[in-house]
Amino acid sequence: MSDMSWVHSNADFQKILSEPKIRMCNSASMEELFMQYGQKFYKAGHLTAEYMSKCGDISKLDTYFFALVYLYRHGLELILKAIAFQFILEREARADFLENTFHNLAKIFTVVKTFINPQNLFSEEVIIWVEQYLAGISCIDKESDSFRYPFNISITYNKRGGKEYRAKPVFEKQTYIDLIALANKMEITYLFLECVYNKVPYNSKEYTNYTTEFLQEGGSYYDQCVVGYDYAIGKFFPFIKAYSEIPRMLVAKMLSGQESCDILFLPVCYLYRNAVELALKGILYEESLHSRQESLRLIYRYKHKIWGLWQSIRKQIIEEAGAPKADETVQYVDKYISQLHNYDPSSSVFRYPVDKHLAYHFKNTRVLDIENVDNFFSELISFLEAVDMMLSAHNEWRAEMEAEQRSNMDFDY
Repeated sequence: MSDMSWVHSNADFQKILSEPKIRMCNSASMEELFMQYGQKFYKAGHLTAEYMSKCGDISKLDTYFFALVYLYRHGLELILKAIAFQFILEREARADFLENTFHNLAKIFTVVKTFINPQNLFSEEVIIWVEQYLAGISCIDKESDSFRYPFNISITYNKRGGKEYRAKPVFEKQTYIDLIALANKMEITYLFLECVYNKVPYNSKEYTNYTTEFLQEGGSYYDQCVVGYDYAIGKFFPFIKAYSEIPRMLVAKMLSGQESCDILFLPVCYLYRNAVELALKGILYEESLHSRQESLRLIYRYKHKIWGLWQSIRKQIIEEAGAPKADETVQYVDKYISQLHNYDPSSSVFRYPVDKHLAYHFKNTRVLDIENVDNFFSELISFLEAVDMMLSAHNEWRAEMEAEQRSNMDFDY
């Protein structure tokens, strides 16, 4: 990360400045690529769990939890799809499979289970354990959103037929989750699926030490992730912190040579990209002058399209910053957002080897500079964090002024 993480005029997401460089080219078979992507996200999850268990900072456990679960969970989704594509070979059938199962791990495993022939490779008991565990994940996170965003948006219709948007937080009560049990269950499941993919025996009995409950409560004080605090319910800041700080930790491991750049680079890019999306949505929902209904409508409309999210708050930022006309900071940010949007408009390029139409991402080789990409994201996120603080201060001032005016009106009466 650069010493001064702030937006500037020369930002270029694809600029090559130094080693190490990453060459990305999805040239293997589809099942191999899904397996490779699964290994990458699983490894990122494993390193994050390892870091959390050793850091001794309980505040990090409570926030990093969200990105940790997503990394592991996405690794499971990818390897499940890799197994399915070993048997589902026709393009149309593969497209139907993706459309019918989407991100739902339980549904995907229902399909995969039909291809698993236990013989002497797997016991019926471990298959049942994995099936029940994945079903538990799907009960909480069937659409792969519960650990990426602070709430889900639903739509109802009023008596006049108008749409009304409602934000429903995923965690609505304080819950003490056992980090060690969470990580171990995820790893048991992944390693079992890895054996299924490679058609080799799974002989471990470790799963018998754990229930199939997904978010098991308990654990020691320094191994607990506490979520659902009253002050954080439905808030974006814990998610932004998780998705912006974990990739910095992983980048440090890559640049120091401790871990493989080829393995961690795509998860890092996805985590950072989601942090940008979260920061934009957080500003729009919590600090913009739009009504809550309008903010939810815009978030629902744009979903992962960061250019649209940026445009919905850009004018207010310019007005409230009160910068001199010669200041071009917002124009610099336009370049950051447009580059990132053009590179990954749907938030799938860094997550999957193909899009929903089975067209390959990185069909042609693309080269990126790890340190430059790290700086690019860090600079943009620093700007968005500063904007959030500025708008929050302005909104607090407005609220105080309104309260004072009401008080004076009451007194005059």
